[in-house]
Amino acid sequence: MKSIEVTYDVSVRGSEVWEPGEAAFRLDFVDDDIAALLQKLVGTPVSRMSDYEYYIWRKLDRVLDNLETLRKRVYLNNSIKSIKIVGGDN
Repeated sequence: MKSIEVTYDVSVRGSEVWEPGEAAFRLDFVDDDIAALLQKLVGTPVSRMSDYEYYIWRKLDRVLDNLETLRKRVYLNNSIKSIKIVGGDN
């Protein structure tokens, strides 16, 4: 299992307007193969992904969307900038 750090764009509520920002989140216990696949897919247009790759990518996208809702921020769909493997078994 691996830990990955995902960096992506969000909108944060300022005093009067939503302001763009960047956020990061660490996901622990990600399967080694899935972590490598997600890292490989960063920057790949959805139209070039296989059905399985798209399925996995959308799952991560949904996790981030739900997480940012709990943080009272808005996740900008498909805005993942980077995925780094930051820990786990080798």
